[in-house]
Amino acid sequence: MIQTAEYVEARIIAVLQAFLPTELTTIYVTEMGSDLGAAPSIPAANYYAYELEGDIPEGPSITVNVVSTSDLAIKSITNSPGLYHALHTVEVGVHVKDSENEGIASLKKHMQRIVRGVERVLAIRYFGLENAGVRTVVSVKREGDLQYLAAGQAPGQYVRSGKIPFTVETYENL
Repeated sequence: MIQTAEYVEARIIAVLQAFLPTELTTIYVTEMGSDLGAAPSIPAANYYAYELEGDIPEGPSITVNVVSTSDLAIKSITNSPGLYHALHTVEVGVHVKDSENEGIASLKKHMQRIVRGVERVLAIRYFGLENAGVRTVVSVKREGDLQYLAAGQAPGQYVRSGKIPFTVETYENL
């Protein structure tokens, strides 16, 4: 199975759902103190394999969007089914919508901590996006500049967002 953009998005979401909660607990409680309380939980329904446009759901949400794919090698080798090697440019978005009138400063802190958790999970701890011990992703690297965005929603509602650029390298025998 060729590791397409859809596969990369699904693997990133699965890894984040499995490991981000523990990383956020470490960041919120151990490293940053409890000024914002417990780490927020991100429901499975708030992970999206596309960019959100318009209304952002309340609380934290994560978006994963493959922006482009570069095929580095698709070759057939004698006595072998072949090889597929690609680079995927991915943007992972972290969006935190004010749901309890927390204020802009608190939203920004929540967003920055979740961004840090996403970076740690994908680029440091689980950079191979392992799937039941099978590794088809060679690496996940944080590339480019992190973008912080502020957007107003309905009156009195605010969203703080961060977009994290990654490059995901896949390599597999066909």
